Order: sequence, then structure tokens, then C-alpha cells
Amino acid sequence: MTKKVKTIHGFTVFLLNCFLLSGFQGWAQNKPVITVDQPVHDFGSIQEKDGEATHTFVVKNTGNAPLIISQVVASCGCTTPQWPDKPIEAGRTGDIRVSFNPAGQPGAFEKTIHIYSDASSEPYMLTIKGNVDLQPEGEPVFTVDEPVFDFGLIDEEDIDAIHVFRVKNTGTAPLIISHVQSSCGCTEPEWTKDPIAPGKMGDVVITYVAKNRPGPFTKNVTVYTNEKKFRQRLTIKGDVIPVERNLARALSDTVGILQIEHKSFTFTLHSGQNQTQSVWIKNFSGEDATLSFANTPSCLTVEAPGQLKSGAVERFKITVSGNDVHTKGRILHRLEWKIITASGKTRVETIPVATNFVDDFSKMTSAEKQDGAEMQLSEAMLDFGILKVNRGFLGLGSSKKASRQITITNTGKSPLELHSVSCDDPRLLIDVDKKTLQPAESATLTVSLTPADIHQSFAKDAIIICNDHREPVRNISVHAERGK
Repeated sequence: MTKKVKTIHGFTVFLLNCFLLSGFQGWAQNKPVITVDQPVHDFGSIQEKDGEATHTFVVKNTGNAPLIISQVVASCGCTTPQWPDKPIEAGRTGDIRVSFNPAGQPGAFEKTIHIYSDASSEPYMLTIKGNVDLQPEGEPVFTVDEPVFDFGLIDEEDIDAIHVFRVKNTGTAPLIISHVQSSCGCTEPEWTKDPIAPGKMGDVVITYVAKNRPGPFTKNVTVYTNEKKFRQRLTIKGDVIPVERNLARALSDTVGILQIEHKSFTFTLHSGQNQTQSVWIKNFSGEDATLSFANTPSCLTVEAPGQLKSGAVERFKITVSGNDVHTKGRILHRLEWKIITASGKTRVETIPVATNFVDDFSKMTSAEKQDGAEMQLSEAMLDFGILKVNRGFLGLGSSKKASRQITITNTGKSPLELHSVSCDDPRLLIDVDKKTLQPAESATLTVSLTPADIHQSFAKDAIIICNDHREPVRNISVHAERGK
């Protein structure tokens, strides 16, 4: 009897351990995670007389359970935090607003903010820092004659391009440059560290590393000072001519007698915005050529040489202007490029320029983004496989179509607007049964191909333009093979 009881007891312990382990694993798999892309914020130089300086940290829950922030504590009474009183759902964001009072806090400061939550037993740390300037009588004024400098053409073999911005203090108090921050690692700044007296000059030296960076560039640096505006922007730009080995590799496509980096262009911008793309072109023929364009719409500007000598290398630029465009969706233009050689041979090539006009998401607050529309596709690739042509009367190909369907679902909290659903290839027919989807509502996207229209293989994208701020342009790959 005793032996039997021990056996039952052991089995019971085994079941209990399995239950506890299963419960622990389930708990471990469902846990919130705090993520802050920029946990350190530098205010730069601030004035005591200007009052509180405020910054908002965007906290994202990258876990898979609601994030509950129980308390946010600053390292001193001069710093006041505010945080969400509701849980932050998985995949969503919330704002932590931190205000720093510079009164009685002269000089450099660095304050920590501790976030206590159910994500961890240890607090998550944020940092604010800067310098409180007790402004003497008068004000410094940061003045630079040319805040934008164009290097023009730079040979990649020159490696570094250097420009000195001359800064003058046109104010009545010493100007202090606290630090200079560049927009990328290819730009290296140096600056005058000593205070610049009124009426005197200082330097901000910018070095651009051109090696292995062929093509046009525009780079910004932000200069932080004790001036009332506290930060200024300086810009350098130019065009790096690649060395011959890189140029040969880059010119991978052709347009008639011209070699070109690529002969199709795709832009994504919002109404009121301008955007430019440029590529290298080379005349690889033994003759000089005359170049011209026709049927250029008003929203496009083309910059290309009118004459291109044999063997010459030049830049070809296309600029899209959204100033006069008030629609949203994809627009395709086909530019006609006429190329005439010195011997009189004429060739007309087509350059496709596709523009995705999207919503201006820069004006959305974090709360609006959190409550915005979100598009989910049942699949992002459609493979028709091998399509055989049904021979009809007199052996002609049948016009019967093959179709596939995708489900589009709005998983967000606001209406989802499908601004356009299209393909640049007219052989692919697309139909969607509704263009506006309410939260949790779905639509059916039907994609059709006529086998007789396919010569060997088909590989194109269907493009959806929508108001999902996370990914407003979505591509669906469509593939098919022609059968015998």
C-alpha cells in the first residue's frame, strides 16, 4: 500500500512541475519591453531667463503584452516628468514629457530619469543634459555669410573635401560654440573652442570624406551655441565623380548609344515637396550626340546635357515637384529621349518615371500615429505558376484570364484609404472591391493575367499607395511562366 501511494505522489509532483513550467514559459513569452530610440537628449545651451526647457521621449512597447508604467522619477527636483496613465499596448508608443527648470542651475547639467514599469524589476534610464548660460548684459549673435557651400564636382580620388565656414559674432556678448553635430559619419566637423568676442571671427571646419561615395550629396551640420536661437544649420553639397573602375561598374544599363546607371526612376513624396534623382551617363559610341526630350509634364524637370561628346561622362537629373499636385497615389510618366548622332542616326528611347504621392505624415503626432490606419496583406507574393495558352478558333490564343486574390485588412484604429492600386505594366489587370476600409474591415484585391500576353515569363509588382504611416507604399510581387 505504501509503495502505491509513493507512486501516485511522484506522478502528482510530475504533473504539478509540468503545469508550473508551462505557466512560467507562457508568462515569459508574454512580456512588455521598453524601447526608446534616443534615450539621451542634449538641450545644448539654454538661458536661465527663458524658463523651463521641455523634451518628449517616445517610448515604444516592443514586447507582446501591455506595458504599465507605474512611476517615473527624476534625479532632482528641477526636473519634472509626465507619463501615460494608461497601459501602452504591444507595438504602440507613448510619450514621456520631461521639463527642466534652469533657475538656479548655472553651468553644465546632466539629469537622469528612471522609468519603473512591469517590463523589468530594474528601472529604464533616460538622460537629459545641456548647459545653463547665465547671460551677461547683451546678446551674442551667430552670423555666417554663406550657410550653404557647394563644392561642385569633386574627384573621388581626392578623398577629402574641406570647407571653412567663417562665423562672426555680430552681437554684444561673447559667442560660445558648445558643439557641432553632423548628419552622418562621412562629415567631420571642427570648430573654435574659445569664446568669440563681439565683432570677432571664429571657424567651423567641415570635412567631407568622398572616397567610396560617388554621386551627389547634401549634408547638414548643426552648430550649438549660447545664442538665443541656440542652434544653427550649415550645409555642404556637391557631386563626387567616381574613379574609372567604379564608373564602369555603375553604368550597368544602356539607352541607345548611352551607358546609364539605370533607366527608370521612382520617387516617393507628398504634395508640396520636391525631390531630385541623378545618374551618370556616358556616350560610349565613336560619335558626338545631341540629346533632347519631348512630352515632359509640368511636374517634371529634366537636366541633361544637350551635347555629349564621344566618351564624355555627364550627370542626368530628374526633379519631381509636388507643388501643383494635390492628388495621392501612383502616377507614371514616360519621357521621350531623342538621341541624334553626328552622322544623323536618330533613336527615341522611353524613360519611365513613377511618382508615389503619399500623405504628409510629418504633421502627425505620436498619438495620431498610434491611432492611425494599418494595412495588413494576406500575402505579398502571387505566383501564377505556368500558364498555358488555350488555342481557340484557327489556333489563336484565347483571351481567358487567370486570376488570383489577396485580402487587405485594416488592423488599425482609423479608416484605411487605398489611394491607388496599380501596376506599371498594362498586362497585369487589378481590381479592388472597395477603396476605404473601416477598422477591422477587409477588401478583396483581384489580380489577373491573360496567358496569351505572356511571351516567356512575367515578373512585375502591383503597387498599393495608402495612408498607413508605417509603410504607405506596399509592393506585391507577381510571377508567371508561359507554358507551351
